[in-house]
Amino acid sequence: MSVAIIQQWLGMQCRMIPGIRSGIIRLENKEQAASSITVSWPESDRSLPARMLQAAQTSLEQHKPFIQSHGDANHAKNPGTILATPVQIRGLPPGAAVLDCAPLDMETGRATLQSFINSLPHLDQLLNPQFHGQSRELKSLELITRMLATALTESDLQSSITALSTELATGFKCDQVAFGLWKNTSTQVIGLSHHSGITQHQALIKEIADLMDEAIDQQAISSYPTNALTKTHIHLIHRDFSRRHAGHAVCTIPLFHAQQPVGALTFIHSEKKPFTVGTMERLEHLACFLAPIIAMQNALAQPWYQQIFGAVKSALKGLRRGEHKWLWALAIAGGLFAAFGTVYHVPFQVTAKARIEGAIQRTVTAPTEGYLKQVFVQPGDRVQQGQPLVELDDRDLQIEKRKLESEIKQHQSSYSAALASRDRAKMAIANAKIAETKAYLDLVDQQLSRIHLTAPFTGIVIDGDLTQSLGAPVKTGDTLLTLAPVNDYRVITEISERDIRFIDSGEQGELMLSANPGERLPIVIEKINPMAKVIDGQNSFEARAQVSPEHHLGLRPGLVGYARIRVDERPLLWVMGRESLAWLKLQIWKWTGRS
Repeated sequence: MSVAIIQQWLGMQCRMIPGIRSGIIRLENKEQAASSITVSWPESDRSLPARMLQAAQTSLEQHKPFIQSHGDANHAKNPGTILATPVQIRGLPPGAAVLDCAPLDMETGRATLQSFINSLPHLDQLLNPQFHGQSRELKSLELITRMLATALTESDLQSSITALSTELATGFKCDQVAFGLWKNTSTQVIGLSHHSGITQHQALIKEIADLMDEAIDQQAISSYPTNALTKTHIHLIHRDFSRRHAGHAVCTIPLFHAQQPVGALTFIHSEKKPFTVGTMERLEHLACFLAPIIAMQNALAQPWYQQIFGAVKSALKGLRRGEHKWLWALAIAGGLFAAFGTVYHVPFQVTAKARIEGAIQRTVTAPTEGYLKQVFVQPGDRVQQGQPLVELDDRDLQIEKRKLESEIKQHQSSYSAALASRDRAKMAIANAKIAETKAYLDLVDQQLSRIHLTAPFTGIVIDGDLTQSLGAPVKTGDTLLTLAPVNDYRVITEISERDIRFIDSGEQGELMLSANPGERLPIVIEKINPMAKVIDGQNSFEARAQVSPEHHLGLRPGLVGYARIRVDERPLLWVMGRESLAWLKLQIWKWTGRS
């Protein structure tokens, strides 16, 4: 405990000295080296400089303070000034304190060392309070620090106030200490020493609340019996309370923060003599520290809506007092902007994602089962109508064709034999088989005629890279290539379901593509798909738009960008807040059923 107190005291003193680098207090017991104490600031695992330990030893042996400069201010790597003085604390071995500062002149060094020496009795007082006349009114700074620590370490406001009330009652030798918070126009007692629960309807609690109100109304300490500090204050309620409770002494300290009441502390003890002026002064000093802490904890304990209301209320009070002029400027600017946004109309445009597609797209499919024999084009190639695109392997079909031709000859031979024997039934059967086989042969011929796939129109290949699939099997209907006409495109826009009500066929707009963000292309909405689609997790309607032919140059199917469709002119404020307004209307209807 002693080491911790010395460490805190040394750190506090060192932070108050300008230019200090480090400091140590060494208490050396020559008989028992193990009981020696060395405290350093700042705390570090590094070994202490030899010059500081040597200075402590010198001061301890000579029993006098001294000032010593180390290094040359012009050449030394780290010049400075050593301040050393003996230290004597009751109950501890003799020792010395050493401070390592930046280079100081002799006059400044003496003043700094003398200030440090003058503060040493306070360290002795902290370590040995019993030798410094600690009275019942607790003159010690240690107790006040403990009160502040109690107020800050509890998890919630109620626990903090209960613990603080009990600590104050114990420290100031009072029978009871009550803590109250200011609520609107009166005080509510929420903490009573040695009690965890408070019932507001108790007679004693109501009486204490009246005591607190009397002190807060005067913004001054009230007590009875009175003393030189409170005899000029109104104390009628305090006098009546004391008379009803066997003449107990009572004192109430109001708590104020930022000129606003926070609450009050009421002290009650059974002794009939008044609180001393010194005690009241210390209580008032303590209240100055407690008020902002309790105000902060009380504000944090409020629900979020009350915090917002309190902030608005505080801002309005500040405005009435002429404070927060920037709020006035902001309010005036907001009002002017709202008025301007209501009367000033701007073009209302709907923004939607867009992509380029060919005006028509033709898919080239496999006409029959087979194998890829040869591919003549790749995606991006321009083709002319009738140009060969893909050729399928015809070996299986040629074999099938020769087989069918052979079967026809066989059936013709059977027909000739039946004709020679005048067998009409066999003639009819042979003739039917010949017709059937010729039908199959015609089908094979048609399939052979379609194994050479050609371009149905002049255009460009936009999909289907078959160069890596030569020899691969294909089935009837498999997609092989996709073609689109050259310089004939359409635009597909994805309009959100929130905006589709504003769009109709014939609306005009502009298109800007990611590939060429500097060029705006005029578009006209031609047709809107009546069925919504889920695109990127949102309901959207696809609307087809047309780009004028003179702007087709440089377009490619698959390019994407954004379209802005002009609707009409609306107020600026409506255009900026339409989405939020629509969302709010929907939520109000969902909650209340009213729009």
